[in-house]
Amino acid sequence: MVELIVVMILVGIMSAVFLPKMSTAIGQQDRAWHDSVQSALRFAQKTAVSRRRLTCAIVEAQRVRISTDKVYQSYACDLAIRGPEQRQDADGFFPFVFTSRGRTTWTGTLFFQPDGRVTTDAIGTVVASTDITVQNGDTIHVFGETGYVE
Repeated sequence: MVELIVVMILVGIMSAVFLPKMSTAIGQQDRAWHDSVQSALRFAQKTAVSRRRLTCAIVEAQRVRISTDKVYQSYACDLAIRGPEQRQDADGFFPFVFTSRGRTTWTGTLFFQPDGRVTTDAIGTVVASTDITVQNGDTIHVFGETGYVE
């Protein structure tokens, strides 16, 4: 009986010490995913303006991919941009991809035009502002007219 009480006391002490640290670590992972999505979108906007080509940011629940036009004004994001993760795809490229265990509530494609605007289509007819919420509740604002990511 004494051994059982000692074990229960030890488990209680360990849970009081380690559970707050685990929740802090999970919160930091969520924040890291938020920062990764935000920086990927900023990179897509800057790439579109600097290369003067359409750049697409495909936002999925746990992944962000960025690609751009091979040919000026072809309106097809068919060239993967080299990114931070050093994983080759089937074509031998190192595409710009962020992956995480975190999640985003908004999924879709953002088309960054060469003038910096964000649109809902490749041709650039409909300018759209978007809010992307990350798992921890932080929101990323993408302003359609300027392409600014906040």
